[in-house]
Amino acid sequence: DLIVRGASADGRLAIGSAGQALKVNSSGNGLEYGSAGGMALISQGTVSSSNTLFSVDNCFTTTYKYYKMVYMYASLSWMKMRYINSDGSINNAAGYYFAGSWYRRDAGGSHDVGQFGYYNQNFVPLGYFDGQSNQPSFGEFNFLDPKNSSYKTQYWGSCASKHSGHTKRTDLVGSYDSASEVRGFQFFVDSGSYPMTPTNFHYRLYGLN
Repeated sequence: DLIVRGASADGRLAIGSAGQALKVNSSGNGLEYGSAGGMALISQGTVSSSNTLFSVDNCFTTTYKYYKMVYMYASLSWMKMRYINSDGSINNAAGYYFAGSWYRRDAGGSHDVGQFGYYNQNFVPLGYFDGQSNQPSFGEFNFLDPKNSSYKTQYWGSCASKHSGHTKRTDLVGSYDSASEVRGFQFFVDSGSYPMTPTNFHYRLYGLN
């Protein structure tokens, strides 16, 4: 807690909640805790035990219009994503659209590029190539106003990975083809033989306006 000067006497300002900053209030005559400028850490973590699914629920709110998610996954598989609906159900219905391009360079010096796109899938990818235990795949993805029920929730970003002597980068964009309110998202792995664990997977989600 802090002691602050009021209109006529000192007073107590109780500590704010996690992630908040001390700032001047909207009237310009006092201090308060709240969301400050820049990015605010909304959520972070990993699985509690080996698992092929991990949900980040109730992370999208009307407080922020823009969200940035970063993650790493150090395994011989790649990561996919589904949205969590406003009622808490996982949207695993067909209707996801996505497109991407990739660039690959191998140890021998050769390289190639490619592009891909799919529609009416029941997921969107957060990567397209496997990673390694000592060189994880990791990505950075952005969401626009996911709580806006008038929008088809979009994401875009990039993922880097290293596998089988190749260094790879994938750029991705995707959405679900129906306007709806989204309150969270679910990670899941392409291959159940390579689950997420507390040591090979973690994420952070930030909000900004």
